[in-house]
Amino acid sequence: MGYRNLLLPVHNLNSLSFILWLYRQADQPIVQRAAPAALGMTSLAVAASALFLLPTPEVREPGVPETEPDSRELSSEDSEDETLSATTPKPTPTPPETLISPETANLTTTPEAGEIEQTLPSATQLRQVLEANSEIVDPTELGYLQRNLHKQLYQAWRNRRALEQNAAYQVTVGKDGAIIGYKPVKGTPIDVAQKTPLSELLYIPKTGGSSPQESYALFLAVFTKEGSLEVSPWHGFRGRPTLGKQITQATVIDDLQSKLYERINEKWDKKSTYTQDLIYRVAVTEDVEIVDYQPTNQAAWDYVKQTPIEGLLNPKAAGIGSKENGLVPQEPLAQFRVMFKPDGDLEVTSLN
Repeated sequence: MGYRNLLLPVHNLNSLSFILWLYRQADQPIVQRAAPAALGMTSLAVAASALFLLPTPEVREPGVPETEPDSRELSSEDSEDETLSATTPKPTPTPPETLISPETANLTTTPEAGEIEQTLPSATQLRQVLEANSEIVDPTELGYLQRNLHKQLYQAWRNRRALEQNAAYQVTVGKDGAIIGYKPVKGTPIDVAQKTPLSELLYIPKTGGSSPQESYALFLAVFTKEGSLEVSPWHGFRGRPTLGKQITQATVIDDLQSKLYERINEKWDKKSTYTQDLIYRVAVTEDVEIVDYQPTNQAAWDYVKQTPIEGLLNPKAAGIGSKENGLVPQEPLAQFRVMFKPDGDLEVTSLN
């Protein structure tokens, strides 16, 4: 697995002296991209590091955002409103115990030849890289990034009873949803990250050449000792998030509804071990391509592998996932409520 500990000295950059930056090569990045080196490190990674040199707000744990699975079911009428809401944390100054100093950090691992170059950029260079990469504040884009981050973390978090206390992190993601950095907050010990999927999902860009500018988004992720996951935008939403452009013609929606039913039912083998209804929000293009989905009850999260949804998922059909467009659909979509019943019945109803 292997961690890389890198202490980045700060020269007159705010009030922090050192910060620990955790690296791990992701087994397979969420979006295959080349982000080459700049300023002695990849500019993407440096930008994330520079973000972490800023004072960290002390945050309260948010209420459960709508991307978190829970036991309640979302109705078709309030599905969009509920799935797009989130709690805004209130920042205050960083507690001193979250800082890492040369005395408390243990640099025991030395990079091998050919690995990431560790030439340390100056504070001025860090500021320049940070300023060149803008923070994402659009509420709709933040909403898609939030749901994607929650899905990544939830599906990769296997041992949910390993935590003895809640673990809170500031997580930085790129425009395409890849996790490019994280750091513990709210007194979370450094080594607790090994009990979360963060290090496994951390994306390390390739080296060599120069990298284009890229925007980023900040989130608060809380792994609770009870095994639940909470994800919310670090600065909250600056406006009402939406699901993007929607198909509104009633005749088109009716046609898509019947075709979506046929497509899912054809791929569903109806062999199940669940005892509760599995309910999802499913978005499709005019060509009946499933490009986005969201579980809306706990059972839907736990048993998604027993449905054909992920096998039918084709986000590229709506331009989702590219480095240029990010996760916001570029095509108008129709939203549906899809319910898989334990007895083999399937229900598809419109949310538009």
